[in-house]
Amino acid sequence: MNEIVAQKLKKTRLLIGDNQLTASNKRGVRQKDVSLMSQEKKYIPIEYLVYMLNHKIDLNTLVNENTELKRIQNYRPIDEIEIKIKELSEVINNVMVSEHDNVPGTI
Repeated sequence: MNEIVAQKLKKTRLLIGDNQLTASNKRGVRQKDVSLMSQEKKYIPIEYLVYMLNHKIDLNTLVNENTELKRIQNYRPIDEIEIKIKELSEVINNVMVSEHDNVPGTI
């Protein structure tokens, strides 16, 4: 990770309004890891990327050295999408089970 991305990570966290401890607790990342990311000494864990996405941070602007950090307009948080995926998976499983139950010769 380079210095610009590390600075943007810190700016992102401050933009969200969280200190290192709060940011780490929200997504299950160690506070030390949050600190190391801001110092260019650690990769960005997926949990931390999700934390930023849930706060409408455009990750493209985070990693692009030539753009200012931006928020995403009309963004649905990852948590909401995960819930919808689970709901749809349950519906699909229920349909598959009921179709299987209606096939002659199946147990």
